[in-house]
Amino acid sequence: MTPEVVLVGTGNLASHVARRLKECGVALVQVFGRDPEKTKRFCAPLQIPWTSHWEAIRQDADLYMLCVSDQAIPVVASLLGKQLKEGAFAVHTSGATSIEVLAPFFERRGV
Repeated sequence: MTPEVVLVGTGNLASHVARRLKECGVALVQVFGRDPEKTKRFCAPLQIPWTSHWEAIRQDADLYMLCVSDQAIPVVASLLGKQLKEGAFAVHTSGATSIEVLAPFFERRGV
């Protein structure tokens, strides 16, 4: 079974991650971005559903990948954690930020 992934972020790293996930056959089921126009442009070539509204983030993904700046990780984790069901699995992509930044919001977490 292919895991379903929601990607949070539309920056340079997120674009590389999104392309690679698609190439590997991972089901990238949604992208969240703050800027609707940028998010739409980001998702169009890869044909990925998107949203710019926290309350519209899919609740049933297997993994939530936070591809945001180091400074944004705590804020994004907090907002995302409030939207998702208990037991959601979230990871961030920072090499400089501890996994523990996700601990208050996600029991299942990774880097």
